[in-house]
Amino acid sequence: YLVGHHLLLAHAAAVKVFRQEGYTNDGKSVIGISNSGDFRFPLHAESLDDQEAASRAIEFQLGWMTDPIFLGDYPKSMRRILGDRLPTFSSDEIKLIMGSADFLGLNHYSSALASTPSQ
Repeated sequence: YLVGHHLLLAHAAAVKVFRQEGYTNDGKSVIGISNSGDFRFPLHAESLDDQEAASRAIEFQLGWMTDPIFLGDYPKSMRRILGDRLPTFSSDEIKLIMGSADFLGLNHYSSALASTPSQ
């Protein structure tokens, strides 16, 4: 998770340079990010546990690299499950990362089923 954290910071720093150097002054140039986001369907559509598992899978894949840019932090489910293993952003880092994309490109390769494991 530390590498992904620094990847987001590097992305935001590159966007800052792109904008500060005037590459957007022509009114046509934009900068974004393309992330992978494979969809998950609940294995049993009526199961609340499977619905939550499907949502959690999407949050851990797509939300991990997208939520900080558009919402300012990692998904709450990641914070709850990973605890201290998930780095935190300083207030200056949040300012840098928030809005560091003019668009989101979505790479979607497949969909799958998700369920809560039986214990």
